[in-house]
Amino acid sequence: TWDFEQWNKDQSHEDALNIVAGEVDPGATRDASTGRFVVDFSTIHALDPTEQATGEFAVDYDIDLDGVSGTATFTDFGPTHFGAAYRYDQTFGGQGSMDLILDVDLDPAMGSGLDEQLVMHSRWMPDGSGRADVRVSGGDLGEAEGFATECWDTSFEVVYALEAHTGAEEGDASLCAFELPEYPDEETEQELAMYTER
Repeated sequence: TWDFEQWNKDQSHEDALNIVAGEVDPGATRDASTGRFVVDFSTIHALDPTEQATGEFAVDYDIDLDGVSGTATFTDFGPTHFGAAYRYDQTFGGQGSMDLILDVDLDPAMGSGLDEQLVMHSRWMPDGSGRADVRVSGGDLGEAEGFATECWDTSFEVVYALEAHTGAEEGDASLCAFELPEYPDEETEQELAMYTER
């Protein structure tokens, strides 16, 4: 187990508060380990109000000889107090992917103040080229759904972008590393959505 502590300069170490705390499971080596850690941004903000973020960021990770995977969550994350979760998988020297769910008001200036849900599946090839597909629902959209896609090349330059719900499109779809859109499977989506509802 490990932690980072912080206290005000006019206080002593006896007044220290944990701002990051984690643990590594038994049996860990330099090449393979599992563990978790939490960053307490609310405590950081209380100790230093110039730090604007509040809420909690938590990570569970698994590193082995084949690659790395992890799940990260944002709980009541401020100053907008949104909830989000993502799952990351990367094979060393191979393909990778990330699933993301975000519950937040995507149009606070012009919208009705309701939260939308953004779901994204991002994947990439060993050379870095990849594709992300997004679905937005709820909130100001009501029963409708919005869809968007972005593809990038090995230099991470966007080669194609589409907003299906508005018809905005630019670039060349044939340059996408993956031909068809793909979204998180139902089980992953439900699991990640559960984290955002904490």
